[in-house]
Formats: sequence, structure tokens, C-alpha cells
Amino acid sequence: MISISTSGMAEGHSQQSMASEVHPLAASGFNADQRIYESARPSYPAAVLKMVKEEIVVPLGNPTTASSLSVLDLAAGTGKWTRLILPLGIGQIVAVEPSPGMRREFQLVCPNVTILDGSGTAIPLPDASVDVIFIAQAFHWFANVDALTEMHRVLKPEGTVVMIWNLEDMRTSWVARLRGAYEKHEAGSPQYRLGLWRRPFVEPDMAKVVSKMFHLPFHERQVSHSVSNTKDDVWQRVLSKSYVAVLSAEQKEELKKEVDHILSAEDVHWDNGEGTEKVVQYPYTTDVVWFKKLSSDVLPQNASAFTPFFYEKGFEPYVT
Repeated sequence: MISISTSGMAEGHSQQSMASEVHPLAASGFNADQRIYESARPSYPAAVLKMVKEEIVVPLGNPTTASSLSVLDLAAGTGKWTRLILPLGIGQIVAVEPSPGMRREFQLVCPNVTILDGSGTAIPLPDASVDVIFIAQAFHWFANVDALTEMHRVLKPEGTVVMIWNLEDMRTSWVARLRGAYEKHEAGSPQYRLGLWRRPFVEPDMAKVVSKMFHLPFHERQVSHSVSNTKDDVWQRVLSKSYVAVLSAEQKEELKKEVDHILSAEDVHWDNGEGTEKVVQYPYTTDVVWFKKLSSDVLPQNASAFTPFFYEKGFEPYVT
């Protein structure tokens, strides 16, 4: 059984310093009401989970099985991705999340998975200790060389980073209008749609550093799907945005009027759902990006296992 320690963290980091390394809008917005995030954010399509299992998890586990793998869900939020990978037969899963509110919600839905306070640039795990790092709906908040260096530190040689994002598909005209209504409140935050997360991989100075740590270019795939939503579901989804969560009550009221107006347009097709409320098929794309750490001939001495942090704190690691 593997265990966890904060002793392997990168020099200069501490549990107390992690909060200051999180983007201020993410820190305030996602801690405002994590229950809305948990209830309103969509899950990830079965096709993505199947691809991750068949092309990443199972091949990594060969010639043994996936049960030999140790996995980190970084910036795990409320566990939207974590709960999907629990049935994959992964040997051990640990989550890291900087928001106290998100961690509390995570523990309600994934009570058997240990979640630790940490961030993309301060991961409380030893060197070369995990086979896979999953980052769902989060890397754009810490897309920099420091974070990639920290991921490189905790990954085993040839370990894999997998990044996943859901995004409302604005190829549908009413979705484009809806996104326009709330995205104007982004306040300069580094949202995924802007593509700023790609900079460490493509801008020459940063890419030169990153290419010495990981196999590049990365792999990329997109899956289209839709989610059945009521009108209130759509509004709650808007409220779950970090930059909307911090708006004043008056600003939210004005935004809701705008959202209601958009949803009443003729090109929004409402159908009878299973209940009494009408539903619309809300189109999404899910993007998956993955890449591997470069191999190394020598593993650090502590690469064989996480050192005892679970037991000092009274936690039990999740084991399938």
C-alpha cells in the first residue's frame, strides 16, 4: 500500500503558502458556493471515459493491470472527474484541491478518496510518485512552467498528464448568444476558451523548458455531446462560473433577465422531459489533451511509494 507525505514537496512550498498561489478569481469564485458548482456543472461523456481507459489507463498498467497505478486528480474540485475513474480498477487515487469549500463538497461525494490541500505549483506528494495526473476543468488557471515543473517532479518517468475540459458549444447560435451574455463578466481571467493555457507549449522560451520535461507535441481529441437541461439548470450552470459567482445581487439579476430572454427565443427548442418541466439539449464539446513525462534512467529513492502522511493525519487512501 502506498502512502503520502508533504516532505517531498518542491523546495520553498508549504501548506500555508498554497492559497496565495491560486488565481484570486478562482479562489473567491469557486469558494463562494461550491454546492452550485457540484449540482450544476455537467459530468463528462462516456466516450471520453472509454478513451481514457483504453488509451491511457490500461496501457500504462500493462503488463500488469491498472491496479498497479497510482493516480493524482489535481485541482479536483468537487470530484466530478474523480467519481468517474473510481470504477476503472486503478490501484490508488489521491486528490489535491486548494479550495476548502470544494474539498468539503468532494468529501461528501467521494468519502473514500483522500483529498489534500494543494495547488498546481505546490503538490503535497513526493518526487516520482504517481503514474497519471488528471486535471479536469482546471489547468487554464495555472498554465505556467512552474506548474508543469511541479507535475514533472511528482510524475514517474513516462508518467502521463491528462487534461480535460467541458465547454458549451457555441456552434449552436443560442449557445453563442448565451455565452456572450455571461462571458462579458470574465474580468480578464484566463478562461479555457481563450487558449492561453497553450502558451507554455508553443511560446518559444517556455516551450524550450517544457520540451525538456515532456514529450511534445501533446495529443489532443474532442468529443461532442449534449446534456438535457431545464431553464433553471441552464441558469444554475451560469451561476457556477467563478466570475459570475462574485457578481453583486443586482448584477446577477440583470444577467438572469438577459439569460431568460435568450432562452425564450424561437431557435431554442424545448421538449417535454421526464418530469413536468421542458428541457433543451445543451450542446457541449469535451476536449482531452495528454502528454508523457520524458523517461529517466534513475528514479529518486522515494519513487517507489508515497511516504506516510495518510496515517499521521488519520486518513485512509482509496484502494480498489
